[in-house]
Amino acid sequence: MIKLKRRCIPDDFASIQQYWTSELFKLIVQFGSYSAIPKKEKDVVVNNYNLTSVKKQLQKTTNGKCSYCESYIDHVDYPHIEHFFPKSIHPKFTFKWSNFLLSCGRCNIPKGEFDTKINPFINPYEDNPEEYLCYKELRITTNPISPDPIKSNNTIIKCDLKRTSLYRQYSSIRIEFNEIEDELEEIMNEYSSLIQLRAKILRVTKILNSLDNLKTLCDWKSQHAGYVRYITKESLVIENAIKIINNHLTNFGFEKNYELIES
Repeated sequence: MIKLKRRCIPDDFASIQQYWTSELFKLIVQFGSYSAIPKKEKDVVVNNYNLTSVKKQLQKTTNGKCSYCESYIDHVDYPHIEHFFPKSIHPKFTFKWSNFLLSCGRCNIPKGEFDTKINPFINPYEDNPEEYLCYKELRITTNPISPDPIKSNNTIIKCDLKRTSLYRQYSSIRIEFNEIEDELEEIMNEYSSLIQLRAKILRVTKILNSLDNLKTLCDWKSQHAGYVRYITKESLVIENAIKIINNHLTNFGFEKNYELIES
């Protein structure tokens, strides 16, 4: 998981959200509660948040990834408009733009009606998930210095973030990452053995190219960027490679230190 930046509400949805909220509460008053509304009547009203414009805007927010597991949804499922606060428990948020996230069914369905109003849960719009989660040998787990371990644990369990299919995806990423590390180690060893500046700069250019490839994997648009960022921050090889780049900033016309993960 990574932190998300909410996009503006689509105009067509903004113009009708209050109306459909009002219509929903008329049904709640008529039948006594949200759960008591007959499915047919409920669907006529509730499904009006499911607009194409809403889905497209949410897809832009995550680049088509699930807000929780960061899988490209088209690879595993169809997109769900997930309500962070469950609409069945908190119907006033049914048409609330700030309550919508894009999710895959593998995360959304097990989360179900878990009440995130009273139970701590990571909201990628409000929290920085990278402070709450870490990865140990492909397994997502609670960060030892998490600001709220219960929030971390609830999110992992209720979104089923320890499912085997995610481990397989992390494994493929880890193999690619290890190849980049091996390549960097070889180039850095060559760099350390050289004396002539011209030859050293050629090796630094190769280091920079390898880091730029890794930078793409760390980008928010990439699948499982949270996992890539974590293993990148843990790597001494990457840390040393960045130090070499920052020792040659003027050779590349950089005005500030090279950053692999954009802040």
